[in-house]
Amino acid sequence: MQRRKAYFRSIAVTILLMTLFFICSSDLYAAEPSGNKVFSDTSVEYCGVNDIESKKLTRDKYNVTGNRPFLLLTEQKDVVITVSIIFILSVIFIYVLLFYLNKINRMKADQSRSNKELIGAYEDLSAAEEKLRQQLNELHNMQKSLVFNEHRYALLFDNMLNAFFIVEPIFNNEGGILDVRFKKANPGFYKQIRKSGIDVIGKNWFEVFGYQCRELGIYQNLLKTGGTERLETYYPDQDTYYAGNAFAITENEIGVIFDNISEYKTVIKEVKLLNTDLEQRVKDRTIELQLALNELEVFSFTVSHDLKSPLRAIDGYSRIILEDMGSNMDKDSAEMLGNIGKISKDMINMINQLLKYSTTNRDEIEKEEVDMKENMISVFDELRVIHPDRDINLVIETGMPVVYVDRALFRQLLQNIFSNAIKFTRDREKAIITAGCTITQDQYIFFIRDNGVGFDMKYSGKLFGIFQRLHTNEEFEGSGMGLVSVRKIIEKHGGRVWIEGKVDVGATIYFTLPFSWNTAL
Repeated sequence: MQRRKAYFRSIAVTILLMTLFFICSSDLYAAEPSGNKVFSDTSVEYCGVNDIESKKLTRDKYNVTGNRPFLLLTEQKDVVITVSIIFILSVIFIYVLLFYLNKINRMKADQSRSNKELIGAYEDLSAAEEKLRQQLNELHNMQKSLVFNEHRYALLFDNMLNAFFIVEPIFNNEGGILDVRFKKANPGFYKQIRKSGIDVIGKNWFEVFGYQCRELGIYQNLLKTGGTERLETYYPDQDTYYAGNAFAITENEIGVIFDNISEYKTVIKEVKLLNTDLEQRVKDRTIELQLALNELEVFSFTVSHDLKSPLRAIDGYSRIILEDMGSNMDKDSAEMLGNIGKISKDMINMINQLLKYSTTNRDEIEKEEVDMKENMISVFDELRVIHPDRDINLVIETGMPVVYVDRALFRQLLQNIFSNAIKFTRDREKAIITAGCTITQDQYIFFIRDNGVGFDMKYSGKLFGIFQRLHTNEEFEGSGMGLVSVRKIIEKHGGRVWIEGKVDVGATIYFTLPFSWNTAL
């Protein structure tokens, strides 16, 4: 831009100087007279010319005597001025043309920038229009949703079976609620109070019902907290129970949804009376049942005692006959008498086990702290002494807790389990009995495992039945009452028992005790 300005300034100065030069030249030569004039040109003076010199200086037929160097310009003054004016006008025209071309270029540049700005503004306007269209669509959808929700609310309001009303509080000078005024209510409300909208809307509670509202304290608290409260009240004037929810809608509006629960309360009273009567009946029946059980136990003890006496007599007579006449009897007769004595003893043992089981079922448990490890070792040592010729080992794999149980019953339980383990491992060269305990979220799980003959799991359900056995007396002696007693003891302590096994591998009996029965580990 600066270079362009300097260029135009130089053109203007040149035009100005040329104009002044032509004007001055014209005025100077126009004022001089004809004839000889002496003028100087730096260092040469001309006083005239002679003929010889005139001939030398003659150009065509023009004589320089009395003429000046710019005579041609003087003679052609009008032409020169015209040419100069044309030249000046041409230069001015070029200058003006360049000026306007430059201005046009600037205008084009400005227009280009304006176009870019307009394009950017158009794009922004298009984006804003699209955003506005989206917002308009969202607003339209929200309006549709609002209309739909309003319609749904109106349906719910008009068709709900519960009573619903909206009230505004009436305050005293201290800000306390004196009463409430009804603003709106649904048909369910009018149905329950047996009044119409004309008798309710715009009136306060006392004007409608004739007594003071009993929930004013709840409403006062709701306006402070802005929350929701459950209410249940009884109106003795109507002998009616109401239950519902009250909540603050605005700072000056409270909504209440309630229902008449008088029938429910009546049913509850009747159920309580029935429960009381049923409990009394259960107590009476329990007393009768306990008396019957006591009589049955006395009968069982008497029958058992009476049964054992003849069985002992049969056993005694069979031994006497064998002792007195054994040498005179044939082999088959002596063997039959021996079997009679053995069967009598087995029958006496079964009766004793049955009596023991009935005693276990009847006795109350007396809980105390029992160290399971110490108790297991003690019971095992007592039983191992009976079999001095066998290699029997007890392995306790895990730590054992101190539990809160009946000491005598749990000792009987361990005796039954260890006795079975020792009995069913007698064919093993080395009997190994393994015990342990695991802890779950709410109970202990104990296990006692042996490497005996085991059993088929399809018969596991029979093992806890009275007199149920998987082996004959010739294979393994027993009465079939051991595991029955184990289950009864565990159940009395709130646990459970089960058994797993595999033929020729061994058996594992599991039993549990809940944490609530122990005091320490």
